[in-house]
Amino acid sequence: MSRQLALGGQPVVVAHWSEARAVAEQHPHLNRLLLVDPRADSELLAPLLQAAVQRGCALVVCLGQQAEPVHRVVDRICDQASGPGRVVATSWHDSDQDRGATLDAFALFSEWVGGEPGVPLLVTEDAGLDAILDAARAYRGSSARSEP
Repeated sequence: MSRQLALGGQPVVVAHWSEARAVAEQHPHLNRLLLVDPRADSELLAPLLQAAVQRGCALVVCLGQQAEPVHRVVDRICDQASGPGRVVATSWHDSDQDRGATLDAFALFSEWVGGEPGVPLLVTEDAGLDAILDAARAYRGSSARSEP
């Protein structure tokens, strides 16, 4: 079941991969999408991205092992789904190559400003959510330390 969490001080809709497309379609406006452990060959990826882009998603962040090849697939799908003159920003963060990838992906997902206002959607299974929650705690801790 999808749920809403306050991650990094903001409400984020969280969905499992199997339900993510339906969750995206329930929201008339999406702003950004964080995909944890996506697979380039998954039949769930293209319909989710198409639904998200049609609802205004302007940023897609890929996090997990082999994120770079998935990112190439995401780029292609987003380019096809977006209209002329509209660009969807994308980013990839490979947790195998970089120990800080989860924190970097979460920070970008949290801080990025662009596109039309809308909900941020995190797509993950429970194991991936643990890493995101740790990143959210670290992000909030570093933000609190940097405030005057």
